[in-house]
Amino acid sequence: MGKDKEGKKLISRELAEGMLKRWAEYLELDPDSELYDDLIKELRMPVRTQRLTFEIETQVFLYQLFSPIGEKGIVELKDCDFEAKEVIENYKDKETVKSSRALLSQYTDLTVEQTAKIKTRDSNIMTAVTLGFLAQVAPGRK
Repeated sequence: MGKDKEGKKLISRELAEGMLKRWAEYLELDPDSELYDDLIKELRMPVRTQRLTFEIETQVFLYQLFSPIGEKGIVELKDCDFEAKEVIENYKDKETVKSSRALLSQYTDLTVEQTAKIKTRDSNIMTAVTLGFLAQVAPGRK
């Protein structure tokens, strides 16, 4: 096992991929879907560095931000209800900053105001988790 730049131990690539595949199976993702492998590759490093974890009992992903938002260093990502999805639908078919903020504010424990402070690297990882695992929509596809 190697170490990341903060000196934390990295879990092996194989173990990280195995964990992601178990999470995908638990959440009933189709391993034959077009972008399944891309999702695994995209999220492999955050799992290896233990910045991204999944609690099967609560069905909640925990993500440690690269750039904390004030005192908030860890974000919960979880499925949302239809009421929250109505908020997101206002931005359907629009790939804008506002649509990304709406999506993340409904699938995370962040407020809309806090989503404005998310850095790109953190946003990319949280969006991949949200679209790939929770909404089960392939990134970049409508």
